[in-house]
Amino acid sequence: MSEAREATHPPAELPEGWSVPQPLVLPQATYTPLVVAFGLTLMALGVVTMLVITLIGAVLFVGAIAHWVYQMLEVARSAADHGLKSRALNNAAGQGEQHHA
Repeated sequence: MSEAREATHPPAELPEGWSVPQPLVLPQATYTPLVVAFGLTLMALGVVTMLVITLIGAVLFVGAIAHWVYQMLEVARSAADHGLKSRALNNAAGQGEQHHA
């Protein structure tokens, strides 16, 4: 167990050109794509049946797309927060960005 713990912490000094790896941030599983597809299906079905079904499909579609975009923005924000923490670790390890003139 101590081996895994040691592997998760960056060493005090990293070899030249190395940096602390960025954490992998993935979105959570979601049913949003299924709701988007269902909304599109209802919109198409409504074209040949009733306008009300098209409107219900459009509401589902727009709501699901908005929710999906919100989820992706949250993932991007979380990834950016992790990136800032990782850069701070790199700087603490002496491996910060170096600018050559």
